[in-house]
Amino acid sequence: PKDKLIWSVRGMLHPDALKQKSFKKKIVLMLLSIFPFVRKIKFHATDEIEQENIEKIFGTAVHIRKALNFPFIYDVADPVEKKSGTIQLLTVALVSPMKNHQLILKTLLQCKGEVIYDIVGAVRDENYWSQCQKLIALMPSNITVRYHGEKKPEELYSFYRNAHLMVLPSKSENFAHAIAEALSSGRPVLTSYHTPWNQLQENYAGINVSTDELDLLKALDFFIDLDQQDFNLFCSGARNYFERHINVTDIQLQYKNLFTE
Repeated sequence: PKDKLIWSVRGMLHPDALKQKSFKKKIVLMLLSIFPFVRKIKFHATDEIEQENIEKIFGTAVHIRKALNFPFIYDVADPVEKKSGTIQLLTVALVSPMKNHQLILKTLLQCKGEVIYDIVGAVRDENYWSQCQKLIALMPSNITVRYHGEKKPEELYSFYRNAHLMVLPSKSENFAHAIAEALSSGRPVLTSYHTPWNQLQENYAGINVSTDELDLLKALDFFIDLDQQDFNLFCSGARNYFERHINVTDIQLQYKNLFTE
């Protein structure tokens, strides 16, 4: 066709994403799937899993092309001081159920170490944030939670640089720019298995966990107990892992094919 439409679904067809306001989404997707014009759309998937999610909704006959997201690449930050028994955590994400802030806060109530937890990101769901604030009010004296609101990309680097660990146990992510940014800064990541960033522990880049409090608590305790030497190992492992997974030249070629094919 003369006019072309590219639909980048950005993780919104993931089963966990579809559970949010599911009734409305089911109606819209059902109507879209029966209209002939959907065959003229070129779908942008960021990986094989997202391609499968698109095909589950619209069938295998639709036109799909894969192109990885472009990350914002920061300079490697020197490791900050790390003492066993203390940690500074960071979450950079929209405050919403999909990002699982409540899981982190509930788990922190059980932590024994000295913890500072910084939350950066706009509030997407006010009711959810209200529940988070109630949990924050229950924190014991060894846990400090600080909310910083939304920040510009150029302001985020100082948060990554000063943190020991990025924590984002999302229910689903098609890419997770904040995880990529933390890894590029040389900071390990604690996240779920529902992102493209897996095999973290094997690469000394972080830990993947299931989305339950016990699993998350074990991982947090592991990082709280790290001393400087072991923490430095995870910092270098994080950047090495990022460089093995991100090839800017390949990504540029993928987008060239997406827009010109």
